[in-house]
Amino acid sequence: MNILIVDDDAANRKLLKVALEKAGHATHEACDGEEALG
Repeated sequence: MNILIVDDDAANRKLLKVALEKAGHATHEACDGEEALG
């Protein structure tokens, strides 16, 4: 499953990315809504 992580806090994004990838998911990151939609 591909999951988009959107959070303005880099530490939160990294923590979630590590947990999701450990569970076998592919992740993409964005720091805000504009970046997520762009």
